[in-house]
Amino acid sequence: MLISMLQTTKAKPNPSGKDRSRFFTPQQQLAGEWIDIQNTGSLPISLNNLEVYHLAYKMTGTEWEKVIVLSGMLPAGKIVRIHSGREIPLLQLLEIDRIGAEYHIFTGKNYVWNNDQVDKPSIFNSQLKKWEDQTWYDKYPPEGIVLKRDNGKLVPL
Repeated sequence: MLISMLQTTKAKPNPSGKDRSRFFTPQQQLAGEWIDIQNTGSLPISLNNLEVYHLAYKMTGTEWEKVIVLSGMLPAGKIVRIHSGREIPLLQLLEIDRIGAEYHIFTGKNYVWNNDQVDKPSIFNSQLKKWEDQTWYDKYPPEGIVLKRDNGKLVPL
């Protein structure tokens, strides 16, 4: 089991609403899909050389797929929320998607986290070539519900 001062502590992998629209998915809905990464230590942590991955299901099997490359510093005890979709003003986010994190970044990608398969939000250190943190959640997470880390697994609050 990995023990890291940087952990995925919460996730909302299945925002309310229809995932795939024939024409348009509102950016507010895309941004409603997110994970929280928290510095659980007592000192600032550099996010440089850290990458967030998830488990992608392909025709040939599963593979790790990069979600975003991180950078900057995360102060002790603080949380960065990583939203799907392109960046939008924070005031356009629903309250549930805005509160609880000091920093917000956006992947620029539509719907990252799996709903119909298990997913494993993971933080990889590209410089040290090692996983800093890994967690997972069951397939079909409840729509619009925040998951919280419990012994390495993300479960409904």
